[in-house]
This record gives sequence, C-alpha cells and structure tokens, in this order.
Amino acid sequence: MSITNLNPHQLTAPPLAALVNSWKAQFTRSTAYTYRCALRRFLLWVDKLHQTDHAASLPKLPIPLARTVTADDAEFQRLYFLADNWMRAILLLTRTLGLRHSEALAITPRHLDKHSMTVSFPRKCEGTSQLPLSNDLAQLFAAAQAIDPDQPIVTTLRGHSVSRSAVGAHFNALKRRARVNPALHIHDLRRTAATRVYEETADLRVAQQLLGHTRLETTLHYLGTIDTNKLRDAVTRTAPQLTTLDTMPPASEAKQ
Repeated sequence: MSITNLNPHQLTAPPLAALVNSWKAQFTRSTAYTYRCALRRFLLWVDKLHQTDHAASLPKLPIPLARTVTADDAEFQRLYFLADNWMRAILLLTRTLGLRHSEALAITPRHLDKHSMTVSFPRKCEGTSQLPLSNDLAQLFAAAQAIDPDQPIVTTLRGHSVSRSAVGAHFNALKRRARVNPALHIHDLRRTAATRVYEETADLRVAQQLLGHTRLETTLHYLGTIDTNKLRDAVTRTAPQLTTLDTMPPASEAKQ
C-alpha cells in the first residue's frame, strides 16, 4: 500500500498489536523494540495528518538492555591473523575507527585526505565524520589507491563486491576458527573501539565523535554499564576533603 494512498481507517488496533507481538516473538529484544519505535513514529505522523489515534494502540515493549560485549586484544589478533586481506580491512575499519561494517564496505581511497591523514565519509543518519588513520589503515589505503582509487577498498581487495550478509557469514566462520567468544558480533568491534577510546580519554564526546552519533544519550547507551568498582574509585578520588564530624563545631556555633 502506498503511503500517499493510505486510508487511516484501515489501521486498527488488533492488527497493529499482532504485528508488534510477532516482532517480539520473531526477533531479539533490541530489534523488536527498534521496529516498534519506527512504527510508532510513522503512526504519529498518520495521526497528525488524519486526526486519528493509532499510535496509542501499540502495545509497549521493554527497553532493551545495553549490549556490553567487546573483543579483547588477544581475540582481535587471532581474528586478524586468520582473516583474508579484504576481511582484515573490515576488521581494522570497525575495530580502529568504529565504523559500522556497512560503512566499511563503502570506504574508498577517495575518502582519504593525504595531507591530514584523515578519512572523511558520510554517516548513517546525517553529517560527515573525519577520523584519523592508524599506520595499518594508512598502508591499507595506499595499497588500494595503487590498484583502483574509485572502488571501495574491500571490493578492491576481494576482487568483487561483498554484501553485508556475506561479511556476517565470513565473520561467523572466522570467529569459530579463531575460537573467540561465540557471542561476539562484528558490530561489537565498533563498540570495542568506542569503549577503548573512552577508557583512554575519559571523554564521552570523543567516543561520540568516533561513533558518529548525533545524540550523546545514544553513545551512553552504546557504551553500556559503567564498572561499579571504577565508579566507586572515581567517587572516592573526587570527593571533597571535609573536616571530620568529631572535630566540627556544633551547627549553632558555626553560624555565629
């Protein structure tokens, strides 16, 4: 059905609820919640256009817990050692620059500024990121530039284009061969990059810039739960040095 020809009266509560519940049964908690949010935004637009109230009929879904899986250095080294060159390019772009693997598939040597040694590219939602290259990535860009400066780097190294599903399948096979955490997803390499940058800089805005998020709250959710011991140490170090209670004068004397 075309959106322009949409009849708002064809949208009724039972089918909408059934659709959301089917997502809940079929997909992960995070995916179902994302789909439900997108549907709600669409229905709010329909409600505003036709003075209806369909968005209110959607059943609620629990907010997904923040994913916290990351790859340690030993795991990444095993993955990198066993990977083909084109897959190594994806591993480096996701783990070092925090790119989504769909973004990594689109990067070409033309995105490189040789003077500043930074790569500039459009992000998923809006805007452009400009990120510095590591030595390994600089060599990768140089090798691809010599072959075909206009082709995506991964395509050049593979010899033909690569789909997102193919990347996922190759990563899963590589993960089994490397004997790393079975729960590790390729998207977790992006989270790993952001987490390591945040741990190094203690600046949430740097992690936000790396990930290309427009909202700081998204980056906060992305990084997951803060380690309780780190939080306790930080509170202890930054607490004001107050006079101990047994040496403080009574409040009545202190006011005089």
